[in-house]
Amino acid sequence: MSDANNEDIVITITDVEATKTAAEQEPEGEEANKGEKRKREMKGHVLNLIVQEELDEINDCIHRVRNAVKYARGSAKRKLEFLHYANQECISRGKMLSLDICTSWNSTYLMLESTLHYRRAYDRMKTRDLNFRDPPLADDWEKARIVHGFLEIVYTVTKIFSGSKYCIANVFLREIYHVFMLLRETSIEDSPFLGSMAVNILVKFEKYWLEKEPNILLSVAFVLDPRSKMRNLKTIFSKIYESYLAPYMLDCVHKTLQDLFIEYVKAYEVSC
Repeated sequence: MSDANNEDIVITITDVEATKTAAEQEPEGEEANKGEKRKREMKGHVLNLIVQEELDEINDCIHRVRNAVKYARGSAKRKLEFLHYANQECISRGKMLSLDICTSWNSTYLMLESTLHYRRAYDRMKTRDLNFRDPPLADDWEKARIVHGFLEIVYTVTKIFSGSKYCIANVFLREIYHVFMLLRETSIEDSPFLGSMAVNILVKFEKYWLEKEPNILLSVAFVLDPRSKMRNLKTIFSKIYESYLAPYMLDCVHKTLQDLFIEYVKAYEVSC
């Protein structure tokens, strides 16, 4: 396709400022594309809700870690003592401890990221500070590590989903694929805790993403990315959709590309 046609596709997936001139030329298309943008944002929101719901169900496994953060941050004196324990353990100064908001899994991820860095400092505090009651046990730290590792990947993906200063539609589908593969691989992990968590999220994730009416525009954007080809899309569809549905999905993408090209020819045939 020509550069002009590629520009039309980009219009549908970029922000308003980046496509102001083109939007004025194609008002009807822009309106439809706003719907696609809202659809993409809703998908990202659904992912957030799914992860948060699962985290609420396993909240008890990290409550001791959360309480440990509250204790260390309880006063200026405790903060200094905690840093002293960290120095004794030769722990580099990373991000200072941050307390999460229980209803926000993003903040829970950031809390775990900072707290796990200081685990040995907490172990030392446990033996020196008699007021430090009910500290995290070894099992608590292990579960916190597992949850953090899983949330780290989802956190990276949701940051891509919510990007507003750059075009992301061409990588959106690829990231969804990575989430699917992560969940499916994790669901058969030897760790019952991790496997159960992944299965619960996977069931809900598939409910919202494996719909019979695919988000064609994202697939088109993926194919038009010079790094991707139709065969790459075929591989992705074959792994995330049932065997009977994958060919149907590919046919939809083929037809959409053909329709876009026909519309392009009609729009510019006079000037040609």
